[in-house]
Amino acid sequence: MPSAFAIREVDTAPDRDFVGAWLVNDAGGFVVRPLAHRIRDEAATTLPGRARRLVQAFDTVWERSRPATELRTLGL
Repeated sequence: MPSAFAIREVDTAPDRDFVGAWLVNDAGGFVVRPLAHRIRDEAATTLPGRARRLVQAFDTVWERSRPATELRTLGL
């Protein structure tokens, strides 16, 4: 784990309206849940093209989001 990490908050309507969830691993595997509250997934262990598209979609939202500076101090 790195000693520093970034937390960002989505700030635009299209991103806030997204109701799904996904997880991508480094080997090209993924799990996609179109509706996060329902257990109906699409998954694969090695589909690097689809995994790459999911990472690109995440990167697009990450770039549009803003740093969550109010969470910067953890106070531990």
